[in-house]
Parts: sequence; C-alpha cells; structure tokens
Amino acid sequence: MGGFREIEFEFDEGGTGEFKPTGNVVQVITGHLKQGQIDQAASLLAASGPEVGDRLIEEAEIGASKELWKRLAKLFGTARDVARAAKCAAATGDHELAAGFCEAAYEWGLAAAEYRAAGNLAKAAEMHERELEFDKAAAAFHEAGDHLRAADCYARSGAYYHAGHLYMRMGRYEQAVEVLQRVERMEKWYAESSTLLGQFFEKTGNSKAAAQRYAEVVRTRPIDSTTVEAHHRLATMLAEFGRHDQARQLWGGVLGLWPEHPGAVEGMKLLPAKGGTTGAAAPASVVAEEAPLVLPGDDAAQEEPESTIVGVREDFDVLRGLPIFSELSLDELRAVHTLADRVSFAADEVLIEQDQEGRALFVIVSGQVKVEVETAGKPPIEVARLGMGASLGEMAMVDQAPASARVTAVEEVSAFRFPLDRLDSHLQTDPRAGYKVMRVLGRILSTRLREANRALAG
Repeated sequence: MGGFREIEFEFDEGGTGEFKPTGNVVQVITGHLKQGQIDQAASLLAASGPEVGDRLIEEAEIGASKELWKRLAKLFGTARDVARAAKCAAATGDHELAAGFCEAAYEWGLAAAEYRAAGNLAKAAEMHERELEFDKAAAAFHEAGDHLRAADCYARSGAYYHAGHLYMRMGRYEQAVEVLQRVERMEKWYAESSTLLGQFFEKTGNSKAAAQRYAEVVRTRPIDSTTVEAHHRLATMLAEFGRHDQARQLWGGVLGLWPEHPGAVEGMKLLPAKGGTTGAAAPASVVAEEAPLVLPGDDAAQEEPESTIVGVREDFDVLRGLPIFSELSLDELRAVHTLADRVSFAADEVLIEQDQEGRALFVIVSGQVKVEVETAGKPPIEVARLGMGASLGEMAMVDQAPASARVTAVEEVSAFRFPLDRLDSHLQTDPRAGYKVMRVLGRILSTRLREANRALAG
C-alpha cells in the first residue's frame, strides 16, 4: 500500500466492505505536519473519513500554536477540505485567506464577514451579492466606491429610488428612468422618485412630462420636507406657463412650510400683482383645497394623471434576439440589460485586440466590424464582417485566454459592452440564468468547432 502501510484499517460493523482508518491516523498526519510534509499529510487526510478532520481541529483547539493552525489551514486547503481550511485560517487571524476558503466552500455570508474584516469591501460586497443579500451588497459596493454595482444591487433589492439616484448621478439616464418608474405611489420614496424624474425631464426639455410628475406628487402627498421641492418646481413651471394663480398657491404653501425658501421668495416677487398686491404666503393647506391642477394643453382635469413613462431603450430588442441570451425570461433579460454600458466606436477603432486578455462581451447595435487574424510576419487576414446583433468576445467567458483575433470598426459602431467581471458575478448570483447562458454558449462554441472541422476536412 506504499505510503499507507503505516496505517491500519478495519472493516465497519456489518462487514459492508468500507474501510475505516484507525485512531493512529491522526497522530501520523500530525507527525507529517510537524515535519512540514504537507502533501503526505493531505494524501492521508483525503483517504480518511471526515471524523479525522474533526479530530485534528479538536486537538488543535486544546492549545495549538499559531504556526500549527497555519499548517492545518494549508493541509486542509491542499486536501480541498475548504470548509475546515477556512476555520483554521480564521484561527490564525488571516482573514483574507479564510475568506478565500469560505468562498470556495460556498459559504458566502462567512466569506463576506471575513473579507470585510480583511478590509476588502469590494469582495465582501460580491459575497453578499452571491448570498442574495442585495441590500447589504449595495451598501458595501457603495462604501467601496463602486457606485454602478451598488445601483444594480439596490435595484435587485427593490430599493428603486436609491438605484435611480445613483444611476442618475453616473449619467445612466435610461436605467435611472426605468427603475424610478417602479416606485409605487404608496411607497416611502415615491415623492423623491417622482421629483427626481421631473428634474430629469426638465433638463431634457420634456416640460409636459416634468410637470405631470410634480403635479402627481402635489395631488397625492401633503407638503412637507420630502415634497417641498416638487411644489416649488411645479410652481416655477406653472408661472412660466402663465398659470400665475396656481403658481402663487403652490409657492404660498412652500413659504408656509419654509418662510425663507429662496426660490419661492424670488418667484413670488416676479409674479404679477393680484388685486393690487404682490403674492403673499398662504398656508400649506390652501393647495390641498384647490381644484386638481390642469396642465397646459389638457382639456380637463385628469383624475388619474399620466404616470407611466416608457424608459426602456429602443435597442432592447437587440438583446432579446441575441442567441446567447435567447433562453432568458424577460425579467432575467432586464436584469442582464442593466449590466451593459452603451459605447460607441469610430471607424478603424479597435474593439478587441488580438493576443490581449478579453475583458468584455460586446453586442453590436448598429454599424459593422471586421474580424482579422494576424500571424507573425504576414499581413492580417480578414475572416469575417459582422453587424447588428452580433456578439463578440464570448470565448473569454469560458477560458479568459487572450483574444484569437482583432475586431475593428469598419464604420461608426454602437454597441452594448458587458464587463465580464460584472456579468460573471451576476450570473453566479442568479444560477438559473447563469445555467441558461452557459448552456447556450456551449452550443454556440460547439457549432463553431464543428464548422471549423468541416472546413478543414474539405
């Protein structure tokens, strides 16, 4: 039995034929450890039952030195007993090592705690994300300065206002509009979400949509610190529309709550006189007693104002038609859609460079690219031209090896760019979607391999 001759084995009771290591295997493994013979100890441990690992830890807990705990961590790690390796690493105070072992053992919550103890907030956030603790993941990503992933996690946790606020700050306006619209009328952050949407529509020149958002807040919420900005913004717009009386009422409510509000004070000064006097502050309750606000261009007051703004990108269908995402449900596809950056390339600009590590999956929305392969001492050979709907860089999702070809824009190109680290992390937190994507990817690569084999055979 080679290296196992020093260990005696006995049959289990009942004579089932299973071998069980006797007690001295623990002493033998410990002896190997003391001599630094990790590989020999790991071979014995791997051939033994789980009770041997438990015994090793029990004996260490009696009073093992820090050095022995380190060797035990290395032993269990070498034997791929990652859960026990994590426990031993934690005993040494090496939180980063312990976190890595917890991660390998799929103990995401423990891994998050260890990574945080090690000061690695980004990895702690990833572990919370894998544990589906999206609220904790969002907070950790935010603390780590990764606002984009924080926004994604806020959205997945249902904290749509916080997600929209971050998306708006980063200039990801389509995603901001999409998630802010999900805040229901009776939810806590409805007023803030509608106000943020109104401000965005104002900046983009859509005054009607902005006024509708502000008016909805005024109709459904009393004036307070969360709604005062919507009252002020709507008053400003109504004054610009020539609706001076209603602007005066709204600013009166604002001043009743906040007598020195600079915008309301200035706005009231600029309103034309009413009954020979300038506008004066009215109590906040006045606004609620007025008839529903009628926006310019409306024929009559609306009991139910327009509250749905379509915020999904028109090119969303490009993703829906992409083979790699063809098996995803609509909700799964929407979640994947939030991971994408929208990028543009000028003619002759390189999307993917040959022999460099692939870091993103690209989906062409418009324009055309050429795929070239270059060999030493020879000019590049064009092997394909691809257009709308084509995906590029899938191989990097599998092996992360350097790209086998250069991809260059033939003309101006618009594309979705999925950073592979974000896409991989997302698919790990949603294993059903991850399985679907990897299964389709396997089919795609298998088809390409068969076609290449046929071409070579021909």
